Amino acid sequence: MAPHLSVCVVDPGQSGPTVGEGLPPPGRGMLKELGLWDDFLAQGHTEAQHSKAAWGSPILQTNDFLLLGKGCGWTLDRPAFDRLLHARAAACVDEMITGRLQHLQATAAGEWQATVDGQAVQSRTIIDATGRAAVVTRLLGNRPRLEDKLVAVVREGTVPDDTETGVVVDAAPEGWWYSAPTSPGRRIWVWMTDSDLLRSQPAGDRTRWHQALAASKIMVSLARGARFDTWRIVPAMTQRAPAAAGSCAYLCVGDAASCFDPASSQGIVKALRSGLFAGYALYDCLIKGDKTAFDRHRDHVNAEYVAYKSQHRLHYDAQTRWSDSPFWSRRTGNALDHAEPTTDHRQDEPA
Repeated sequence: MAPHLSVCVVDPGQSGPTVGEGLPPPGRGMLKELGLWDDFLAQGHTEAQHSKAAWGSPILQTNDFLLLGKGCGWTLDRPAFDRLLHARAAACVDEMITGRLQHLQATAAGEWQATVDGQAVQSRTIIDATGRAAVVTRLLGNRPRLEDKLVAVVREGTVPDDTETGVVVDAAPEGWWYSAPTSPGRRIWVWMTDSDLLRSQPAGDRTRWHQALAASKIMVSLARGARFDTWRIVPAMTQRAPAAAGSCAYLCVGDAASCFDPASSQGIVKALRSGLFAGYALYDCLIKGDKTAFDRHRDHVNAEYVAYKSQHRLHYDAQTRWSDSPFWSRRTGNALDHAEPTTDHRQDEPA
């Protein structure tokens, strides 16, 4: 961090379980820029040379990273990776407070007055890096705009003799699947579908998950002999933060700024890139006095979102097997042009 800035991070402490995730080849450059590359390699994450997908046809196609000149990706031990990022953040800031952000208001002096578990914290700039929950944005009276109803129905378990090291994707009539190893001998199976479709049938969520699994030959082959244990449903909607007034007082980064469909494979790389660019904007604004820096960052976030939406349509348009299915018809052709974003009115969640 810049030596002329005093930085405080509010850390909510123990977070819930994360969905298993891979780091695609572009993540290498981000980690090097952050000075984390050697530490990342020392953690021993498993290299992934390819991914596989049955998307536009029922035939599983291999995307070989090395043949495409991208280098390898990695199957992450996500808790270890998160600890690495947390340790680096703690080493770079002046203060890290463990607690939940409960209250936030602007003062007459143009600063922020925050309350963290009863403790007062004052700052001239606040960064919302709270992920999909967008806690700062919500405390300021705003709500993310939701573009769809996508959820991830997640099961993890042990599986004997698992030799598949990459991510495997399989399209299905009411959504799509992905599966990936999370650690030696363990694998995750995730069914991506819309929340209303998940609950449109009398069967319970778990029964619906197993019915969908049984209909996917690809996923069944990966689950042969598996002993499932964990179960959860997590939001996966495309969403974005509302536009903010131009100033150097408030900035959203990562998933607090925008969340992309997991089919884009941009999750962690997008978050790292967003954090880097936000750091540059902070330096330009607070150290160099460039009051347009945050606006440029917001313009970058908006341009990134527009590019994502274009690629999102092309990706889903490539799947034509179930054009009459509600899940696919909502995402293809002219449906996206006429879709009305909604506002997330969930009860505010503490940071």
